[in-house]
Amino acid sequence: MLYTSTYRYNGEYKRLDITAVSKDPLGMIFAPTWDLVLSYRRNEITAEQYTVIYKQLINIRFTQNKREFDRLANMIFKENVVFICYCSKGVFCHRLLLKDRFIDSNRYKNKYSEPLQYGGEI
Repeated sequence: MLYTSTYRYNGEYKRLDITAVSKDPLGMIFAPTWDLVLSYRRNEITAEQYTVIYKQLINIRFTQNKREFDRLANMIFKENVVFICYCSKGVFCHRLLLKDRFIDSNRYKNKYSEPLQYGGEI
């Protein structure tokens, strides 16, 4: 099952750091660029513009890293994974965009006997 949380999450589930400064090799694939984060923080782009750019970035990375996307989907299907970043709970955040990418993906809906599940923000 997939969950999302702030960076402070210290529970029993596997954390996947998807921050722009992530050192996790898998998490770095799903992280936004630092320029994108700064542009949003400085109000140079809107949440809608950020969403478009981040989705484009993830689509490009998907074509370059299908194996890693599939590996993460397998992890989500078999165990509990938490996408974490620094954004506060209840605010616009890329971790929720990435969650939707996996949960809504026809690639994974067709691959597993049941859809990937989202357990919510913890």
